[in-house]
Amino acid sequence: MTFTHLMNCLSLTYGPIYAIYSGSKLSEQNVSGFSKSIGYYLIFAFTKMVLYATIIPYDSNLNNPPLKNEDLNFLEELIKTLISLIEIIFLFYVLKAKNYEYEDSNAIILNVSLGWSLADSLCTNLFYFFMYATGEEFSWEFIQTGIQANIDLIEKIAIVALIYCIHILRNEKKFYFHIILVLIGKYFLSNLGFKFLKFFHKENNWENIELKIGIALVFGLLSKILYKFSNLSENDKAEAAYYEKKKKK
Repeated sequence: MTFTHLMNCLSLTYGPIYAIYSGSKLSEQNVSGFSKSIGYYLIFAFTKMVLYATIIPYDSNLNNPPLKNEDLNFLEELIKTLISLIEIIFLFYVLKAKNYEYEDSNAIILNVSLGWSLADSLCTNLFYFFMYATGEEFSWEFIQTGIQANIDLIEKIAIVALIYCIHILRNEKKFYFHIILVLIGKYFLSNLGFKFLKFFHKENNWENIELKIGIALVFGLLSKILYKFSNLSENDKAEAAYYEKKKKK
């Protein structure tokens, strides 16, 4: 029972990443871009940890129980949110640093978002599962953690898609600040909305998950619309040039 429960949690958490990777063009390509995303995530996680330890006030009483939403310090949570925004910068440089002979824009986005999500989930959940999901008693808590990992994956793909739009539109000197506002709004909603807005306060964990799934789907749809109407002509030109070069050979 213990082993089966652990495998279920691991499959729920990491199975979708493997399924998307193996079912797309990524499995046929060099893994260097995928591993580069993981490397950038580790640098980001270290930077975020250092900033947390340096800027956020230290609580000397480590025996305090977890704070309720009404007891949270808004200024501290705001600082955490601002620190989290550096993820956008790191993801932007991952996309900017990647060199391709030619690659479909969807493959680029999946490459970065899957590598980033895998690294995040390994650092956040793997040790947690092996330490606590191996007990004799079954707990829905770990299944909920796996579902949350999939919600994060959807959001990460959407975030990378929007950052890719910024990267292309910036090169074409087109307007892209509306996309930046959407990204910033998403980070503030995720980090502050669920802690300080009464609408997002749910006593039941399953209700919280349902709400997060709804927000992730809405954000994903908004990301798809912005991605579609951003007119990524640079990618179309690259594709045409690639196939033209291939025909000549």
